[in-house]
Amino acid sequence: GQGVDSRYVAIGSTDGTVLLLSLEDGKEIWRHEVASEVLAAPAMAPGQVIVRTVDGKITALSIKDGRELWFNQQSMPRLSLRGSSTPVVVAGAVICGFDNGRLAAYDLADGDALWDVMLAPPSGRTEIERLIDLDSSAVLVGKDVYAISFQGRLVSIAAESGQLLWSEELSSYAGIAANSSGVFVSTQGSELVAVSNASGRELWRSELLLNRDISGPALQGSSVVVGDFKGY
Repeated sequence: GQGVDSRYVAIGSTDGTVLLLSLEDGKEIWRHEVASEVLAAPAMAPGQVIVRTVDGKITALSIKDGRELWFNQQSMPRLSLRGSSTPVVVAGAVICGFDNGRLAAYDLADGDALWDVMLAPPSGRTEIERLIDLDSSAVLVGKDVYAISFQGRLVSIAAESGQLLWSEELSSYAGIAANSSGVFVSTQGSELVAVSNASGRELWRSELLLNRDISGPALQGSSVVVGDFKGY
């Protein structure tokens, strides 16, 4: 996917190339080679393009000329799902999930870690059982961040401090959506679940699309919208 602001479009590729284009006419402004594949949309921040690569590195590139401003890196497990969490820019920081099950916030000024939270530790005897990827993007509602991991947990975290507010055992690689009405999850088994923002208590659960490999949810008015593997 692409990251967009009022002037630019940023695109990452599977060959490790990041391009910045003019939003007005599509003209290429610069291209920069990063360490590995870019499977998540870059995020736009003031003066920066934030890129998450599959090797666990998060990098800030200058909008002006594409040079590297800072980077930080998490250790990655030997086995992971194919995918990456899209960075989310909040006031003065960027929040991103990683394949080791951690959600971290970094200072946009220098890349220093502001906080780092493990959603759920890996468990099980095999590497497949121990997969805890955080591939779906975190969602910010007010001052709270919601995130979910595969074979892990759905959590609510205070954006400023990284304090864990609540957690519930749920698994997803497709994604979540949230607003003031609740947090909506497309689970690993293609159930659609709604939980309370305040407590994580389950509000309702739909099995109408069970095993149809549904996408992450999107909110439209009073509806929750998903797609499935048949194209519905």
